[in-house]
Amino acid sequence: MADVDEKLQWLKDVCHSYKPHILVTPQEFFGGAVMMPHDRDMTKERLLPALSQICADNNTAMAVGVQERDEDGSNRSAIWFINEHGEYLGRLIKFALPRYDHVGAKGFGEVTPEDNLENRFKVFKFHDMFVTSIFCWEVYSDILWTGLGIMKPDLVFSQIKFGVNAWPKIKTKDGKKAVVGFGYGRWNDNGDDGGWIDRLRMANVWQVKCPIVCSTNSWNLNPRSMPVCGTISGIDGQAKNDYWFPKKSENLKEIPEKIIVSEIDEQRIRGAVKNKFAYQKAVGEFPPFSIGRYTMHLKINRIEDRLLKDMSNKDKDSTLF
Repeated sequence: MADVDEKLQWLKDVCHSYKPHILVTPQEFFGGAVMMPHDRDMTKERLLPALSQICADNNTAMAVGVQERDEDGSNRSAIWFINEHGEYLGRLIKFALPRYDHVGAKGFGEVTPEDNLENRFKVFKFHDMFVTSIFCWEVYSDILWTGLGIMKPDLVFSQIKFGVNAWPKIKTKDGKKAVVGFGYGRWNDNGDDGGWIDRLRMANVWQVKCPIVCSTNSWNLNPRSMPVCGTISGIDGQAKNDYWFPKKSENLKEIPEKIIVSEIDEQRIRGAVKNKFAYQKAVGEFPPFSIGRYTMHLKINRIEDRLLKDMSNKDKDSTLF
């Protein structure tokens, strides 16, 4: 799947077959120095009308990974947010760029990073759910997860360029740093050895307190790269914990196309971070007993919410709260 038209057709087919309310692509699903080196940089004029039409025709909202060419000529690694009516709501731009992408490091991708973290503390509304994204290895950022937690998202999308157990090998070609292959970490059935999946689990429960939906590019990679897809949900009662990655014991020769459709109820997510009576009112039943282990965590969270609201009222010019 290397061409724009092929990928647009794939999105149409998936929307027709699965009827998703929300569809999440990997980072750089369109464009990118590694994923589509022959067609690296996308413009809104070229790509957005077709994506908007797919969304409107299928009542599907999308978070789409794009390497984008801005009007000023700079390249950005972006996530576009398009709602179920086909309306473009805005974008997020990656701040943690690898050297083969970074324009300042003479990377082949010639990508300019986000340099204002406040621009990353945003949520967008899809089907009455508040959603946001995190790019690839930005999962290791404490500041970003904490800031997103303040925004109270219902879902966070973890949009990954390669597998969580792979890293690109870099060489300089014609004065530019480029990807020439991949290396891999230890491969087992429990998850990667770099702490990536554990970091997502931690953020899910302790920072954003909502399900995290993963999507990864995987074509032309070894199963050992461990692309992750599906939902990480460690707080009982919110959503099914149905994420998937290739396991060593499966002896896969290639990575199968894997689409996971998760049933997620925003009222269960919102109710799970409140007391049991608020949960019952929102959902119609009391929460799982196991949620009680987060009692002190959620009490502190409610105190923080009041303090942040007071800060916001005192500083009406704040863009963060």
